[in-house]
Amino acid sequence: MPTRHKVRRKDQGHKPSALTRLQSQLEARLRAAHFRYLNEQLYSLDSHEVFQLFLKQPELFALYHKGYQEQVAKWPLNPTQVCLELLKRRIHQFHRMRGTKAHPQNTTFNAQAFSIVDMGCGEATIAASLDSRLANSWSARNGFTVEVHSYDLVAANELVTACDLARGTGLPNDCADAVVFCLSLMGPNYGAMVKEGLRLLRCDPTRSGLLLIIEITSRFQSRAETRDTPGARVQLQRGASTMASTMSSSVEADFVVALESLGLRLQEHRQLHDYFTLFVFEATESAARRIHIIEMPSLKPCLYKKR
Repeated sequence: MPTRHKVRRKDQGHKPSALTRLQSQLEARLRAAHFRYLNEQLYSLDSHEVFQLFLKQPELFALYHKGYQEQVAKWPLNPTQVCLELLKRRIHQFHRMRGTKAHPQNTTFNAQAFSIVDMGCGEATIAASLDSRLANSWSARNGFTVEVHSYDLVAANELVTACDLARGTGLPNDCADAVVFCLSLMGPNYGAMVKEGLRLLRCDPTRSGLLLIIEITSRFQSRAETRDTPGARVQLQRGASTMASTMSSSVEADFVVALESLGLRLQEHRQLHDYFTLFVFEATESAARRIHIIEMPSLKPCLYKKR
């Protein structure tokens, strides 16, 4: 009698069990819950409190950034890439100007270097991109380098310096050609972080520093808006840029007015896929005059809904 052979399905033994699928779903939900909780803490707590939290439990920072990367994958664009393109454009301008204009000397920063300070850098994507692809090749060909100084609450890798941005980076005044805040103005004391960034900006007439800010648009929509907003009226009274008077959000206008009162001029303002808002400011006054007390408008926290 011929021997019968059992026919084995190709996927038999490889298909995950229902329990495995359930475990994966539960783990994903747990990660999402942890991310939402940590995100809420970042927006609601003073930066020093969050700094101490991550100092005691650095694994929480890794958990947050894993959840953040999952969110980035869902966005219509990556705002860090927008910052990179703007910085490359500015570096090209710097390169063209080097042969015709004198640059101020600085005992800490090489006058032949284009210096960037990334405030709230995460995994230092800007430093990794510019240092490896742009700075080294340009240094060899053109005799100047691109320096990127990356700061965040936790040092995710060797490119990052851990610090509480609101309490200072330790860098000297007027040392940066560009300061970047990419989705990093979190916490009720974000104004102190901005002031630290302004302290670092170069303000020489031949080499003014840029402040690049990208934030989620909904953060500027915390109250009913009309064209005749308090923010727009303040802007007109102070003689700030005309851009503020055309903004649909009074919070957005107040934000611009506050920064311009600290010695900045708004150069560019635009929406990015109706999801993010870009601000590009240029320094116009000395660091000593820019550092004074001013109340920044309260921005709406970006909280993710449970799904």
